[in-house]
Amino acid sequence: MVDRGLQESNLGLILDNGGFQFTNTFFVYTSGEIGPYFVNSEVVVKSPNAYHHAIESLKHAVLYEIGLDNFDVISGGESRDWIFSNHLSTHLEIRKPLRVLYKENARVFGVDVKGKRVLHVSDLNNEGSSARDLWAPSIKRDGGEIKYYLSYVDRLEKGVKVLGDLGISRHAIVPLDETAWNKMLELGRVDREVYRNIRERAENQDSWGLKMLRGESGLKTLGELLENPKTKDKADKVLSYYCNLDEELIEFFIGKKVKI
Repeated sequence: MVDRGLQESNLGLILDNGGFQFTNTFFVYTSGEIGPYFVNSEVVVKSPNAYHHAIESLKHAVLYEIGLDNFDVISGGESRDWIFSNHLSTHLEIRKPLRVLYKENARVFGVDVKGKRVLHVSDLNNEGSSARDLWAPSIKRDGGEIKYYLSYVDRLEKGVKVLGDLGISRHAIVPLDETAWNKMLELGRVDREVYRNIRERAENQDSWGLKMLRGESGLKTLGELLENPKTKDKADKVLSYYCNLDEELIEFFIGKKVKI
């Protein structure tokens, strides 16, 4: 259940500290998938008051949604998770030991998790690949189990299904649902074209991406990424992710004399 008060107040903190970027074309995400907005939840550290409110909001979710008695350890993954997980572990009425997870070499430090129930605290739930490929296997390898996943922001995209398939209970302070986007439109933080793109993409991410890349503005943006040595790797990821567009894109870029 979403706490609308916490959702709205923390959404405001992210907006006020420059955590959102919007475009009428697209941004490239880690996997190569594209979308009309980008969010950085860690911007709350710019303001001590915002940071305090974010941690207190996570604390509220633990107390009233998850329950202090339902987990033994808090974990966080490299590196933005640590902004939230490390502080939360010491701000609960019953302090919880910490497990710190790295991406490479299965490196960890902190408490032993053998036989322990783990609450993983993250900055952002997006595609769920880190949870599936890194954090859950790391905890399981050492004899524990992630039972809960508490994100400061949840994009409500493919990570929702990933966590569900893993049998992990998902919670978030700022789920980017229709209520959140409607609030941003009401506040004038997004224009109607961006809002329409966001809502359309929410219906079917892949279809939206294909439509964007088949349009003039999307193709132009991809061409600019390809031409710039600093961003060509991002464009390559897009071409790999939307591989069924290869023939259309190749024909277009040959016509534009863009090297791919």
